Amino acid sequence: MSINIAPTGIYSSKYEYSGDGSFSSASEACIRIPISKIGGDLDATEAGQSTGDYRKLLWGLLEENYNHQEGLETSPSNMTISRSGLNFIDEDTASRTYTVSFRYSVSGLDVEPES
Repeated sequence: MSINIAPTGIYSSKYEYSGDGSFSSASEACIRIPISKIGGDLDATEAGQSTGDYRKLLWGLLEENYNHQEGLETSPSNMTISRSGLNFIDEDTASRTYTVSFRYSVSGLDVEPES
């Protein structure tokens, strides 16, 4: 069985992509992140709706957020992100694990505000 790695495979029809940075419609509130700001050297083909790879998109977002939080003078206490060292599987392959943890308010299950 093949795996749909296109971003629409995870984000359904809600995923918007524009190779030239323009968007023709905004049917709902969105967060748009320039491809150049996502870690892992993501390129336009890897971000495209039909040619993209959501695994690389998610990896780039995790890596960029990890690097950002590492550079902060004071990190959030109610959200942490960590990553493992590289685990070498063989001479051509390595793996890394990211862990993102949130503290929730029990009422409403929303992220606790920072104090």
